[in-house]
Amino acid sequence: MATLTAVRTEGGQFTPDDALRVSLNDSGQLKYCVHYLEIVSGATVTHGGGAQATESLHYKAIERDADGDGIIDYSTVNMRLVQTEKGTNVVKVCAKFITKAEWDTYLTNTNNWLTTNCVTKDADADAVGYVHSDGLTYTAKDGVSMDDLPSVPTETVAKTGDITLVWQDDDPV
Repeated sequence: MATLTAVRTEGGQFTPDDALRVSLNDSGQLKYCVHYLEIVSGATVTHGGGAQATESLHYKAIERDADGDGIIDYSTVNMRLVQTEKGTNVVKVCAKFITKAEWDTYLTNTNNWLTTNCVTKDADADAVGYVHSDGLTYTAKDGVSMDDLPSVPTETVAKTGDITLVWQDDDPV
């Protein structure tokens, strides 16, 4: 079971800005991972440069973060949060992901299903059917429905515990 934790790396009670280092553990290699916030209480908190809390953002770039095989290490990401109102706001960081193993199984099952249950032809503008990444269009054989194609894996969601953010006025001295 994957666990998601967060540690504040910047920010304090007299500023609306905070930064978190978010760690995803025990998830294995991932096909992809996106992050968003869940507001537990208080005002809206934005992330990633102004995205609404519920908007999922991909905090990694394949051009910058992928290894030679195209695998991105999602074990740690840095998130910037901004509180929209003074007060106490409680949030959870959430991660939605699909593991590489789940994705590879899905691709294998899909390819096997297509090979067994469909006929192919070169893709063209008039082709009707399932257009595969191999450039071919797959059309179901008689008695077979394309609705029976394997389903895309369901995303796993991991959440941190409650993160309390405070923004208040400083007393002049």
